[in-house]
Amino acid sequence: MCVTVSLAAGALCALLRYRVFLLLPAGILSAIGVVLTGITLGAHPGVVTLEAFGSIAAQQVAFVAVGLTHDLVRSTRLIPHIQAVIGKELATELEVPRDLPPKLAVLVAQLSRA
Repeated sequence: MCVTVSLAAGALCALLRYRVFLLLPAGILSAIGVVLTGITLGAHPGVVTLEAFGSIAAQQVAFVAVGLTHDLVRSTRLIPHIQAVIGKELATELEVPRDLPPKLAVLVAQLSRA
């Protein structure tokens, strides 16, 4: 149960674009909640410890997974626009002038045929 809540908290932090440092207090609060729940239910200390570390790790894994997926989806939407802008810039930078001197015009014509 606590690991599920930790996964949801990490995913929510990533979706809301919070900084990764917000996971530190959230992880501490999650671990404290797991330890108190474990003590209250009389669970084995090893299980409580494993659950506490698991809740912290679950937040971090969810944050990274959702954050990277969100960035990837956003960047794939921007790629065609960025490619178009780069193409226009290259076309203006590398365009051959229309009024070349005759000798250069002959050389450019030879280059374009080759």
